[in-house]
Amino acid sequence: MRDPLQLPATTRLQAPDLLELYHLRYESVDHAGQSRQVIQRVWEIRSSAGAAMPGVDDVWYDGSRWRFQLLHAEVWSGGRLVGMGRDQGDQRGSGNRPRLLTFPPLAIGDRVNLVYALLPLTGNESTALLGAHYLGDLFAFRGAYPVERVRYVLRSDHALALGQTGLGAPHESRDGIWRTWVWESGPLAAFFADPDGPSVTDRSPFVQVSDFAGWGDLANWYGAVLARRAVVTPKLRQQWLRLAPPRPTVAATVQAVWSALAPRLRYLGDEEGLHAFVPDQVGQVFAARSGDCKDGALLLVTWLRAEGVEADVALVRTRALGRVAPQGATLAAFDHALVYVPALAAFLDTTAPEARLGELPTSDQGGLALILRPHESGLRFIPLAAPAENRLVRRVRLAPRDGGWTATGEITLQGADAVDARRRDADPAAARRQLTTWLRQRFTGARLESVDVHGLESSTIRITFRAWLPGRSWDGQGNRVAWSPRQYVAALASEASRDEVRRLPLLWDTEESWTQKAPDHCSNDRATPMFVRHQSRFGSFQADGICHQGWWTVTSRVEQTATHISAAEYPAYRRFWASADSFLNGSAQGSAGVEFAGR
Repeated sequence: MRDPLQLPATTRLQAPDLLELYHLRYESVDHAGQSRQVIQRVWEIRSSAGAAMPGVDDVWYDGSRWRFQLLHAEVWSGGRLVGMGRDQGDQRGSGNRPRLLTFPPLAIGDRVNLVYALLPLTGNESTALLGAHYLGDLFAFRGAYPVERVRYVLRSDHALALGQTGLGAPHESRDGIWRTWVWESGPLAAFFADPDGPSVTDRSPFVQVSDFAGWGDLANWYGAVLARRAVVTPKLRQQWLRLAPPRPTVAATVQAVWSALAPRLRYLGDEEGLHAFVPDQVGQVFAARSGDCKDGALLLVTWLRAEGVEADVALVRTRALGRVAPQGATLAAFDHALVYVPALAAFLDTTAPEARLGELPTSDQGGLALILRPHESGLRFIPLAAPAENRLVRRVRLAPRDGGWTATGEITLQGADAVDARRRDADPAAARRQLTTWLRQRFTGARLESVDVHGLESSTIRITFRAWLPGRSWDGQGNRVAWSPRQYVAALASEASRDEVRRLPLLWDTEESWTQKAPDHCSNDRATPMFVRHQSRFGSFQADGICHQGWWTVTSRVEQTATHISAAEYPAYRRFWASADSFLNGSAQGSAGVEFAGR
């Protein structure tokens, strides 16, 4: 766009502060795998707040692939060029980084014309090691500002694989050996990332492009690249054998190798140059005792294979990044790397040393994985752990003391909570602080008297504690169904309504019980009626009570069984958790004998 003043002003979009009139990405890809880009963006200032928006975080680019060159940063007012912006340099050392641009003071009605180039890096070993392959691109048309018109122009001197979503067929043309595709879209509302909502590719048209026709082709090529980084010397093999002698089964071998590696590998992100795409040699990573996800994944896979265990690196697109197109298999689709062991149908994450075999951080679950092995032809879904695999159980016995109550309790953790506890509670002081905070948030004036953590090396962690709680909450008349106050609406459904899908990170199961000396009307052993059982698509809650040997015990259980809540379902979802709060925070005596089932 040579003259940004010729762009017509429009009111087709809600843009009270700033409107992006035009966004162009022009990309040229040659047969050596080199990509050059020119980006133009034209904004119109519509308020004093909008005058402060362009600049700091509007230019993001991958510093491992391109170097930045500012071509124009013009400010136009009343048909005249009144100022120029300046490039203040990189704001991050490696990988995907923002460029800081500063502009003279802007006013309502001004237009900002920004043009910059991303030029391929030269003088590194990427081209030779990567075999002159174009690493690919994934361009989403929506961004941080409402935009009237977006164009993506792609030019190549060789065949490319193209995928797209939410767009019409591109306009194609030829000029000798060069072929050009042009996609257009707009107007498009701004996209704001919400950790609980959809990603940009779930809500934006996008184009996906690469050298590889299918995911299997990408897996075969990249697997061969990794094989050249997986050299095991005799010295390295002997070190591994000393750390993890042979075991009789696959599961025992994987557990032994992972237990030996986990404490020796510190996560260190490095996405500069070639290392953004290819891990270091496994011997270097082992000696350095540090690396990023692909370094750790290749090291663990190589070690397991040396022990005779079939294992593979898996490239992962985490749930936060959203969907991809089936065509145009590109490395740009992935943001993580795991290890896959087929015999156990298990993934391992070397960036999470606190995780045990069979556990996976919630950020990995629900992602898409490309397993790098022969005959792997597509992406596969990483399953979510079932609610029972993310299980928390609290049991507490209450006895009157000093105008309050002594609470003697035990907490057992499995799955996601266990991973968090290993990271946090290896330090006894940290365990005390965490439990003290938890108690005081729920019982004003509570005092933690002792805490012990057991089983940090196992899949189930057990925390025992003793605390003093003030007041007369458990006087046999007004005690709650649940021992600790519940606030599920605040935690899971705090918004009154939603326009977008609500995505939750995991499925879980919580069981809680409290026990106290039985009141007079419950002096003999007998079961009481179920208080409640309420089940829906979103989850369930239930509670029951029983007298045994003169003690009254109330047990409640809550499950979350859905992670994807549409905007239309959200009101029912919120009502479900409100009913859980209401019941669990209500009087156990008043709830006895009630049973119902709902949506």
